[in-house]
Amino acid sequence: MDKTTDISNKSQLSTIYRYVTTDGEVQERFLRFDNISDDRTAPRLTKHIFDCIDEFSFGEKLVAQRMMVPRLWR
Repeated sequence: MDKTTDISNKSQLSTIYRYVTTDGEVQERFLRFDNISDDRTAPRLTKHIFDCIDEFSFGEKLVAQRMMVPRLWR
């Protein structure tokens, strides 16, 4: 997930998923953009993550989640 502001000044959250095929190849696929301008709080983003996991049935296959955080954010 990553956030960007579009030309209309709305915060858009991009959601992608990364997985490993049965051949061992790493694949990455874009799922969608979601407007998060109204609520960018941690609880709302957490709900978005869990909703995506449920919607695409990743729960049983989820191994790990990793977030890259720039040093300035720590």
